[in-house]
Amino acid sequence: MYKFVFVDFDGTLCLHNKAIDIKECLLHTEDDDLYGTIFGSKPNIGLIKYLEQVKEQGSLIVLLTDCSNLLLGAKVRWCDKYCNGLLNEYYSVGIDCDKVDFMQSYLKSRYLDHSEALFIDDYWPYLNAADKVGITIASPQWIQDTQFNILKEKQSKTYWEFVSTVMDKDTTYVHEMVV
Repeated sequence: MYKFVFVDFDGTLCLHNKAIDIKECLLHTEDDDLYGTIFGSKPNIGLIKYLEQVKEQGSLIVLLTDCSNLLLGAKVRWCDKYCNGLLNEYYSVGIDCDKVDFMQSYLKSRYLDHSEALFIDDYWPYLNAADKVGITIASPQWIQDTQFNILKEKQSKTYWEFVSTVMDKDTTYVHEMVV
């Protein structure tokens, strides 16, 4: 079990039907449902169910997203609507700090080892960087496809050995890694 699960928003927890345009975001008020109505975004039900399970086991769920504070408010409102209080904390990182640096600082401030955290994101460069510092990683597709048990294999392998194992088992992940 992980003490903390860091989860990304765009393309991970929230699946978009169209690209997010920051200029369009600025045209709307705080009361507008940017992600639900305007961008046609849907919750990743498989991932949300998984997060409910790990939260029941005692994990704290932390939203960790790249965005401005303006968009963080819209993302928090979306999470309140679709995740039913599932997330414990919400953070946005910007140009001055990336997600991996943030997670390392966050865990260090709580005297936790990197192995006590899970990072779920759809962006491979972030996953690779997190893996290099010892944070367990997962793609939302692995969880959504009920392939999460492959994380057990990952714990004894380097990132690229792990990716090779996944690719050998199921070639549907090859496209995700190439894109």
